[in-house]
Amino acid sequence: MIDITFDRQEGSTADVQIAEDRAVIDVNELHGINGLNARLEQGEWPAELVVRLPLRGLERLEISYGNVTLTTGRSANDSPDPPLMLTVIDE
Repeated sequence: MIDITFDRQEGSTADVQIAEDRAVIDVNELHGINGLNARLEQGEWPAELVVRLPLRGLERLEISYGNVTLTTGRSANDSPDPPLMLTVIDE
């Protein structure tokens, strides 16, 4: 089971679906995502974790896991940026 908490609780929701070895977290935030923490409450992390953020832009995205931190972002204007996709394979 994965527990989701937000830095800003008001207007923040997340739906977690776990099937076989894949977890999908659908995030909805009315005022922008200030911060989100996903914590494993029991068992092991699934092999695949998908986080869906339905946003026009994302000024900064930082993902930390243990001693690894990945940082990226995407413009919020109408620039022709490609879709932001981040794939990490940890052996």
